[in-house]
Amino acid sequence: MNNFQLFFTDCVETIKSIGDFQSFSNLKKLYAVMLVLFIAAPLPFPYEFYISLRLLICLGLAAFIYSINQSGVDSLKPYKYVLVGLIVLYNPLFVVHLGSKFIWAFVNAGTLYFLFNLRGKLGDKSESLSEKQDDPETTDTRT
Repeated sequence: MNNFQLFFTDCVETIKSIGDFQSFSNLKKLYAVMLVLFIAAPLPFPYEFYISLRLLICLGLAAFIYSINQSGVDSLKPYKYVLVGLIVLYNPLFVVHLGSKFIWAFVNAGTLYFLFNLRGKLGDKSESLSEKQDDPETTDTRT
């Protein structure tokens, strides 16, 4: 097993181990994994690495969509459409070629910025939802 296969296997295991994407701490871990993937992208690797990288990024983006769906917050729904567009851009089956690594570097930076903002919004929503659940005035105690 070469370094590329070990890296790919480690990333998949990390994404699997994160598990519950509704938890804000797990979203932070997912964002950290995505950050490492995007930092590794401009380095010189074989073509197979970039196809695997696209697969891992698509899985991570799908996890963010799942987290938005589970949050039940309507104001986050427009973010789902942007994430679907990013999945189309990064998909490994129908590869989109933007040209040079220089262009991809800007696309990757924009994607990271978008995910950072989304992670913050999901964190704010999950914290406010958990506060409402913990607040005795807002919970229904009738049986």
